[in-house]
Amino acid sequence: MTTLQQTEQPTTLPYDKLKILIVADNASARFGGESILPLHYFDHLLSRNLDVHLLVHDRCRDELTECFPDHQHLITYIPDTSLHRILYNTGKHLPKRIHDFTFSMLTNLLTQRMQKRIAKRLVKKHNINIVHQPMPVSPRQPSMIHSLGAPVIIGPMNGNMSYPSAFKQQNKNVQHFINIARRFSYLTNILVPGKRRASLLLVSNQRTHDALPVPKTQHVIHLHENAVNPDHWPPINWNNRPPTDTLNLICLGRLVPFKNLQAAIHAIDQLPSNIQAHLHIIGNGPERPALQSLTEKLNLNNKVTFHGFVPQHQCHTLMQNADALLLPSIYECGGAVVLEAMCMALPTIVANWGGPTDYVTPDTGFLLPVTSQQDLISALTDAITKLYNEPHLKEQLGLAGRQRILDHFLWPHKIDQILHFYLQHANLSQQSVTASP
Repeated sequence: MTTLQQTEQPTTLPYDKLKILIVADNASARFGGESILPLHYFDHLLSRNLDVHLLVHDRCRDELTECFPDHQHLITYIPDTSLHRILYNTGKHLPKRIHDFTFSMLTNLLTQRMQKRIAKRLVKKHNINIVHQPMPVSPRQPSMIHSLGAPVIIGPMNGNMSYPSAFKQQNKNVQHFINIARRFSYLTNILVPGKRRASLLLVSNQRTHDALPVPKTQHVIHLHENAVNPDHWPPINWNNRPPTDTLNLICLGRLVPFKNLQAAIHAIDQLPSNIQAHLHIIGNGPERPALQSLTEKLNLNNKVTFHGFVPQHQCHTLMQNADALLLPSIYECGGAVVLEAMCMALPTIVANWGGPTDYVTPDTGFLLPVTSQQDLISALTDAITKLYNEPHLKEQLGLAGRQRILDHFLWPHKIDQILHFYLQHANLSQQSVTASP
């Protein structure tokens, strides 16, 4: 069996009675963001020798064929259509948040409409007794995955983000559109009632729970959206690090405005003259030209390196040689890269806003205030200075962060929890199980 990871032990009774169907637009480590979540579920459930099927869009076929060559009979692909392509080409130039609430949602619904018909056939053909839709993770986005002949679990979802008060003015036009769209979400979810008919809704936090356009009586449980495989992110051996006079800082992700990487560049510029630091920016995106222009304007070309797109195995090497991860994002629902860095025992410096605050604590990293851009930059400069002047903190914070991951954010543990939920809600011939995970 060729899968992404094979470290888990096969699951025994009563889980072997489960017949699972995972339904998602994408299941991919290449697309970024939430697309990797269905891939993790399918891979981990396969590694436990469970009866699991996957229903995804055809755009994932090449990657999934490479990852699971011996399990293609368990994967069903939704074909790409001309309407898919029209929606993609029409909406790709819009701001991301507007695109998410318009053309992206329409594309998802188109895919789900096709998936619903096929899912009904798969449920009947394979005696599926539980359906799991892990994405889209937006709590307000409607779902057409219902009335399949098997109970449906949706989530974990993670959303309902807004900008910090100090940053809302610069994004007011986009935010105004989003606020209007959010007002219609309750009606949309009545018309497209998948979430209202789901057996269970999973949410990452109270912020997301508050946004669910469903009755208060709906069954909702909190469970973190993301997790890590510890074997994929082994810890840095700080004792074997060669001494260096330069603090290597790393930023990873798509270069878009809300990542706020200009704050990181300004922080490098404002460091005291005796602090030697180098910023490595990994990723591409529409903000790259502006960030490079700012770097040149501040004469920081010898202190900031733009690596562009880097394959995951090379990212791992760069992170192994870094001294801290920076994520000054002001609109981050999740932040999987923070979990990966913490698992590697790499200190994290993040904005005190959104998803990263679910992971990072004062014992594991630095939380930057979002009261203003200058406050954030000043705090980031102070954090870099502190790490440089007190090098023992790198190991101290890093090891504390790794322990937090091992205690709370591992995929094997999350799969254990998901399996309990499956068992509680599946259509089994035996009496329903009520044990809590």
